[in-house]
Amino acid sequence: MLVIRQSQLQCFAAARRDAYMDALMAYLRAQFHAELWSLNQEELRHHVETALRHAANFGIVGERNCRRYLNLAVWYGWDFHARAETAWMRNVLGPDQPGTPESRLHHLVSRCIRRAEIAERNFRLGRARHAEGGASAYPELRLLKE
Repeated sequence: MLVIRQSQLQCFAAARRDAYMDALMAYLRAQFHAELWSLNQEELRHHVETALRHAANFGIVGERNCRRYLNLAVWYGWDFHARAETAWMRNVLGPDQPGTPESRLHHLVSRCIRRAEIAERNFRLGRARHAEGGASAYPELRLLKE
């Protein structure tokens, strides 16, 4: 009979956790090279570990959901969950909101994408208005502001 000691199980778990962290860090480096170029591996690992703890506090688990949370952390700041200007994000993820942690995360990501689309469109419309030298030819611009 094969007997595995607790210390061996812990070693396997640590190796698996390290491989998981390495995979997440490689994913972030590939997706956000311009945003993360200044961080060395230790700094990035620290940010990722901290962000994953915060994700877990919101009930966010699983590789796909953790990647989505990390995307938000890179884009909005590693501490977006704690800053006043991004309190709306924390509120969406909060346990007092309806749905599962996964559905709340999905809702937050959808809102962030929509906000980015609006900002990009406003930017483009603002450039077009500026190029025309007068009033906007796009009256829907005022409707895009949140």
